[in-house]
Amino acid sequence: MGNNNIEQTVISVISNEAKRPPDTITRDSHLGNDLGMTSILAAAVFFKVSDQLGVTLEPESLTGFNTVGEVIDYFEKKAPQ
Repeated sequence: MGNNNIEQTVISVISNEAKRPPDTITRDSHLGNDLGMTSILAAAVFFKVSDQLGVTLEPESLTGFNTVGEVIDYFEKKAPQ
């Protein structure tokens, strides 16, 4: 899957979970401060994106992400080529 498709998938899932229009979400958007996401919503995003991209999540990967770009970068590294 191409990097652009990964970015679109992540933004689409975040848009649905955070109830925000996708065109208002950028790589620099902060998950908590800008999008109002709780840790529960962020975990839901990770599980949904991982299902859509066929990526196996490691429990330790669910923490430490602040921006949409960090989430995109993670899935770009983990997604099957």
